Amino acid sequence: MKKKVGIFCIGMIVMVSAFLGCEKKKETTVSAYPDTLIQEEVTRTDTAYEWKRLSWYTGKEDAEKTLTGYTKETDQNDIQIYWTDGTLKDGTPVKEQVFVGYKQGDKNMELVGVQITVFMEDEEKAAQLMETWKDALNDWREQENTHVTWNKDTVQLLNQESGSYIALYEYPKISEERKEEFSNITWDTYSAVSVNLWCPEDRLAGVKNIN
Repeated sequence: MKKKVGIFCIGMIVMVSAFLGCEKKKETTVSAYPDTLIQEEVTRTDTAYEWKRLSWYTGKEDAEKTLTGYTKETDQNDIQIYWTDGTLKDGTPVKEQVFVGYKQGDKNMELVGVQITVFMEDEEKAAQLMETWKDALNDWREQENTHVTWNKDTVQLLNQESGSYIALYEYPKISEERKEEFSNITWDTYSAVSVNLWCPEDRLAGVKNIN
């Protein structure tokens, strides 16, 4: 896989209050808290890593219905980008970007990629969130047929049989280099961490826009 190339904007995600049994506010967050995103929102099967809210190859129209609690920023044929506000468990405010990617299926556009990126002002808290996510993936590292890349700011678990993967990226002070990409974030400085998910197939055969 290529090294981190920045947020691959191929959007994802949503939240249904009935699923969480939470108040209305949490309908618009990626998970109850980003701290527990991987533990509560990501599943691993023998061949794939998958976001619980949207199964791989879900049709674009159905995916849009799931994401109605988000603010849509970009809507192209094979990419959609959504935003919402959230908080960490300690109350720290964050901005969450959901990037979902599609490819043409037999009848319609189908979900093949998801990325959730969490932005916050505090660089140290962003680093702590990255460590929390890494800890959540520890039990999956020894899984058979799994190729592991494990660095300070990049983590990836790849199913070598299917091509499905989960990848974590950390972007300290991303505002210094890429602030123009995120005009809706009003903080002067901010950092980010992201969770990337790819469907069970060769990535090169899927959405070309993914990093």
